[in-house]
Amino acid sequence: RTVVNGEEPVITLLHKIKQSVLEAYEHEQYPFDLLIEDLELSRDMSRSALFDVMMVFQNAELNGAGIEELEGIEVSAFNLANTISKFDLTFNFAAKDSVVELEIEYNTALFKAESISRLLGHFKELAGAVIAGQTVALNQLSYIPIAEQLQLIEGFNQTARSYTGGATIQELFEEQVARTPLAIAVSDGAGELTYQELNTRSNQLAGYLQSHYGIKKDELVGIMMDKSTELMISILAILKSGGAYVPVDGAHPAERKAHIIRDSQLRVLLTGADPGAEFSVPVVQVTEDLYGGYATDNLSQSYSGDDLIYVLYTSGTTGVPKGVQIEQHSVVNLSHWLKEIIYSKHDRPLVSLLTASINFDASVQQLFAPLLNGGQLILIADEVKKDPAQYIQTIIAGKVDVIDITPAYLGVMLSHLEESGIGMALQYTLTGGEALSEDLCLRYETIFGEQSSLINVYGITECTVNSSYEFAGVTPKGTRKTTRSSDSSIGTPLPNHQLYILDGSGNPVPIGVKGELYIGGSGVGRGYINLEEQSRDRFRANPFITGGRVYKSGDMARWLEDGTVEFIGRSDHQVKVRGYRIELGEIENTLLKHEGVSQSVVLCRTDDQGEKELVGYYAGVADAVTLRSFMGGYLPEYMIPGYLVRLDTLPLTANGKIDRKQLPDPAEDSGKSESYEGPRNQTEIQVGRIWSEVLKREQIGIHANFFELGGHSLKAIQVISRLHKELGLKLELRSLFAHPTIAGLSVEISKGRKVSYEEITAIPVEADYALSHAQQRLWILDQFEQDRIAYNMPWAYRFKGLLDIKALEASFNSLIERHEILRTIFISVEGEPRQKVLPAAACQFQLGYREASITLGEEDLQELVKAELAGSFSLDQWPLLKAGVIRTGEGEHILVFNMHHIISDGWSTEVMTDELVRLYQSKQNGQEAGLAPLVIQYKDYAHWQNRQLQEGRFAASASYWQSQFSGEIPVLDLPLDYKRGLIKTFKGNSISASLGAELSRDIQQLGQAEGMSVFMILLGLLKILLYRYTGQEDMVIGTAVAGRSQKSLESQLGFYVNTLALRLEWSDIKDGRLQYDAGKTGNSYDMKIVEPCM
Repeated sequence: RTVVNGEEPVITLLHKIKQSVLEAYEHEQYPFDLLIEDLELSRDMSRSALFDVMMVFQNAELNGAGIEELEGIEVSAFNLANTISKFDLTFNFAAKDSVVELEIEYNTALFKAESISRLLGHFKELAGAVIAGQTVALNQLSYIPIAEQLQLIEGFNQTARSYTGGATIQELFEEQVARTPLAIAVSDGAGELTYQELNTRSNQLAGYLQSHYGIKKDELVGIMMDKSTELMISILAILKSGGAYVPVDGAHPAERKAHIIRDSQLRVLLTGADPGAEFSVPVVQVTEDLYGGYATDNLSQSYSGDDLIYVLYTSGTTGVPKGVQIEQHSVVNLSHWLKEIIYSKHDRPLVSLLTASINFDASVQQLFAPLLNGGQLILIADEVKKDPAQYIQTIIAGKVDVIDITPAYLGVMLSHLEESGIGMALQYTLTGGEALSEDLCLRYETIFGEQSSLINVYGITECTVNSSYEFAGVTPKGTRKTTRSSDSSIGTPLPNHQLYILDGSGNPVPIGVKGELYIGGSGVGRGYINLEEQSRDRFRANPFITGGRVYKSGDMARWLEDGTVEFIGRSDHQVKVRGYRIELGEIENTLLKHEGVSQSVVLCRTDDQGEKELVGYYAGVADAVTLRSFMGGYLPEYMIPGYLVRLDTLPLTANGKIDRKQLPDPAEDSGKSESYEGPRNQTEIQVGRIWSEVLKREQIGIHANFFELGGHSLKAIQVISRLHKELGLKLELRSLFAHPTIAGLSVEISKGRKVSYEEITAIPVEADYALSHAQQRLWILDQFEQDRIAYNMPWAYRFKGLLDIKALEASFNSLIERHEILRTIFISVEGEPRQKVLPAAACQFQLGYREASITLGEEDLQELVKAELAGSFSLDQWPLLKAGVIRTGEGEHILVFNMHHIISDGWSTEVMTDELVRLYQSKQNGQEAGLAPLVIQYKDYAHWQNRQLQEGRFAASASYWQSQFSGEIPVLDLPLDYKRGLIKTFKGNSISASLGAELSRDIQQLGQAEGMSVFMILLGLLKILLYRYTGQEDMVIGTAVAGRSQKSLESQLGFYVNTLALRLEWSDIKDGRLQYDAGKTGNSYDMKIVEPCM
């Protein structure tokens, strides 16, 4: 095992890979399919077993004639379009004339061609970087071309804007007052104020604050008020006095309010009513009588864009809220952006709604932008929002143009409109704080039409509300397709903002690759109040702009090709629920404050309706009712988990951390009932009896899982076979995997179709033979396939010259007579697959022939060859190979050939073409082909392999491989373009490129200098690239070995190739390198030509 350590130099990793490869080769004969059974992996129908990335290296040539050596005929390969991909990714390396060529085969259900093209380019770039800097740390290797780096850093961040007007919100507001003094500025249901009235009263209150408290630049004034005109007067007054406002929620627990007041060192707390409690700071109840006697003119005050405008307290990891400091210029930029996309588009004032509480940052864009653009701001009580009917009526009555709500509440509002049939007009809806689904976008368009704009925003409190945005419209109308690049897209940067997506070492990641989102530009806040260490950690110098700053968001994201950003999730345990950002650690620490709780963990889960919910798990004696009441004294309502689940003890991982994956579903009863439930009908009785016989268990409950009881693929086949025999019902093998309980399978049986069962009669022992383990696995996989083409092995050649088709057909027949495997079919005996060798006399092979138009272009020829190769093989019918000749012109032909992998592999293809040439030439000149007689056949190898296993000869290898995969087995989190389906598909394509003569030579020289094979170097490069793509230090890569350990197997045809799953772990290091026996390395460990499978 080789676990990557990003701080280690490249050369160290390469030596460790060398060690791992050498150890793996010592155990290469242990069948891969047997390892899969040994590990008892949970079945995942969406991906390959154990690994998703395969690497194949083709280097050594067989000694003998190739098909290119046909006398009198010029032969060239006909490049077939690849349409199959057995794995997510397969890296096929081939050394041809000392030049390494790379073909990446990819699953088209998961990846776009553009992504794979970039991946190939990144591999070449990385290879060059490794050659140039072998002592460079892995996480500092450059693998992104300069042009792509510039696109990521600069091209996607062309957001510079310049705006005119005042440097602060209060100055811009005063400019608007001068333009529209008599327009309505704000209303709260009880009254309204014009711009002039709002400005006059805020000037008066500002005079009061300066007179009584001497408010200076950056001094903090608290506000604890409901939404009202007095609230707006107070906010503007604080800003005009030179201070900054700090919201304090009167509904929060007393301790939380007290902490905010202490931590921020408020000069004074403004309230709208008697707070009913004493605070450690002067409290002023704001009324007109309080400030009515002060001057009405704008204050003569010196303001700056660097002044603080507010401090908002958010959830903290330690259980203590932390205050975020935001400066004036950040809110000014935010407001100018809103003017640019909304308010400047209209020649009339727009009406906006203040939906959010001022305790949350969403309120900032709702408060100021309307008042800087001559609009009217309607303030509504929190109770109005809680009633969607009342909320909608407020919008209709106020003729509201602009609202700002979370996607969750947007869904509530749309549902009410859909159910009630009420008509409503809106110009703009901003929505953010949670993921915006495509369904919501489509429903919005249906109700409001094209004239209304839905704007999806993303932001963080520390970066002034919003940092990116996108118009989530539907275009063209009626297509039911949004304009968004992805359902999780968060758009592009705001003006004067930069977005960077970086890996754990601060390097940019490529398009499509996941990294942490860093936010730069004018929105970045000053830092946390009184938390210097946390501020240094989160607010950092911009590595790409001198003098700039960035905020380390903790959000994971990736760039899409069009320059938009796709949000992936949190890198820590901070979440957003219903628009609220919540630090789960704060809730966990609050639970632990109760004396009846010894352990706690809080998760955010998604329920069946797609809604997020908090779930608290705890160990202790406290009951949920008591805990809920206790938490209410410390946390606001939205932070109290909807579920509190008590466990005797919380599950732990091997390293002692809480194992979140093992926590039960909160909707289920704690603990699982293991009581036996017997069959309820005749079908369940029959299925249960068959299971008992196959699994050798006395009593099996109808809800027990077949695979958890020791079932595996071969036993599943036996069950399906016996069900067919006894019930006359033919089920697909996948039915048992999809319904692995007696109850579930019985339901499927009740839906099934009766099929006459043709019993397989007994045959003499010598009539059929056991399969090799590799064949067994391929046979099992074949049972799952519908079109059964994933394991076809096609190839084609162009011939120019006189081709003797009859001699070629006779050569094929001689070849089939020589190799029993070419006359083998696969039958099932009592559910067990067996291979049956047919007599040569019964296997007369016919070479197909057709003439094509000489005017066909290359694309038409590709389609013609594709048609010739189309179709699948039935393993129980001969032949499992087919060949044909297409005449494309005078003296011009294409030979097409296809066979099933179960009777061949890549090595066999070379043997076959070599012998085919010899046989063809012997037919031509009347001489012997000179082929040595075959002493053994494939069936002999299969018998030998099975006997070796039965006698325990591979016990050491079994122990080695099981130790390699002890503990949790990693799953490689590849960056996908499309969501992985529930069932794996094999649709594929490929992209190829040469590494070039110079780079190929450098790789070979590096291997020679370090005592490594080219294969080891290439494997190391691949592992480094995947590490940089995923950040995963532990991964499994598959590779293939020829499986021909004895000389007598070298001239055989058959499926000998074995798969090695390389879980590449650090060992002892001496001077940065590991010491090995040089005699065991070198090109002898470069694998022969092999074909991957499984």
